[in-house]
Amino acid sequence: MLVYGLAGGGIVALGVVLVVILAAGKSAPSGNPQAIAATMRAAGCTLSTSKSAPSAEHISSLSVKNHVTYSTYPPVSGRHYYIPPIWGNYTQPVDPRQAVHAEEHGGIDIWLGPNVSAADRSRINDFYDESPDAMLVTTIENTSTSVMYP
Repeated sequence: MLVYGLAGGGIVALGVVLVVILAAGKSAPSGNPQAIAATMRAAGCTLSTSKSAPSAEHISSLSVKNHVTYSTYPPVSGRHYYIPPIWGNYTQPVDPRQAVHAEEHGGIDIWLGPNVSAADRSRINDFYDESPDAMLVTTIENTSTSVMYP
């Protein structure tokens, strides 16, 4: 489970870097972590790392009684719904309890905050259309650092 959590966290980080690169309209930094962090800061993003959640337990329902608290925003690991979402480019938020399951399977989640411009959203749509395999694009509503869903 730890490997799944670490892989999910790495995939989310990759998704964030891709969004930043697309939003900045620049070519990718050379793989140098400092260059990537600088590119993210220039685009107004914050780079952080965290350990995966100790549990990747499945929950059987998306009802309110099955709330989950995540220690990262957006969530990258932890308890999640047992059925992963259908890969896609969504205009409505995908329940994070389901999106985390996509990360467990090695998918890339691109989480869109409320301040993504129409031009950036268009670039993200184009990026998704180029290779939609194992990718989930979704808006996210809650902006706190310790997030409980629902």
